[in-house]
Order: sequence, then C-alpha cells, then structure tokens
Amino acid sequence: MPALLLEMLGDGRWRHPGERALDRVMPWRYEPLQLFMTTDKMETETADLRRVTEDDELARIFWVARRSTQIAPAGLPWLDIDLALLVGGARYSDCISIALDYRTDADDPQVVVFGEEMVDLHQASRWHRGWRVVAPTFSAFAAALNLSSPAG
Repeated sequence: MPALLLEMLGDGRWRHPGERALDRVMPWRYEPLQLFMTTDKMETETADLRRVTEDDELARIFWVARRSTQIAPAGLPWLDIDLALLVGGARYSDCISIALDYRTDADDPQVVVFGEEMVDLHQASRWHRGWRVVAPTFSAFAAALNLSSPAG
C-alpha cells in the first residue's frame, strides 16, 4: 500500500472528495462512488474480486486475470488482481471499481477504474467495458481529487 495512502487514512485526508472532483477525474461515471475507508475494506474487496478469477466467465465479465495463473501477463484493459488493490467503487453496485495497479510502480502505482462508457466509433456508438487509467500515479489521483490537504 502506498505510504501516501496510509498517511491519508491516518490523518483523515482519505475521504469522499465530492461529486465535482469525481466528475473531473471520471466524467463518464454514471453512479455515485465511494472510497473504501479502511485497509480491511480494501483488502476484503480485493479478495472478493480475486475470487472472481476462479470462474473464467466472470473473469472475462470483470476483465480480471491473475499473473499466477496466466501464461503471459495481462495488460489493460485487463487488471492483474495479483498486482492490484481496490480502493473504491460504486456505492450501490459492482459496476464501477477503483484500483491501484502496481504493474507500473510499487510505491506510487497508477490508478485504474473498471466500468462502462459509451464510445462513438465512426458514428456507431457502442459500450466499452474494461479497466482504464484515470491517473498515472496514486499521488496524482489524490491531487486531482483535492485530497492533498486535511479535511476542513
């Protein structure tokens, strides 16, 4: 877990940033989001998603893989759940998840989000589903959500 996240959990900076901040970082989202407020909740949610990989069909639906069971490492839009930690998600469903993706950096991982969005490909709209980068690092994610200063 990034030292910055542990520090933010300890001093209260890891909190719901407000809908406007979330809209800036994830303008395509269609559901209210929550940040998981304890390391236990983050680990429980991650373990639940890791269990999804035991069923190939569910793994494809949620675009998750495990490097420990793959011949070749999965890249985005797949999430390697062995190298990830869920830190937030949709408040009312499992349609959106926010994860730290440690494939890029163990100390300041990229932040990826699972969800769907409507994309327009040459005038033919369709839904795109999978994991995508919303911030190149956790520290950039925290700054974009204005979580760098204490709650006030």
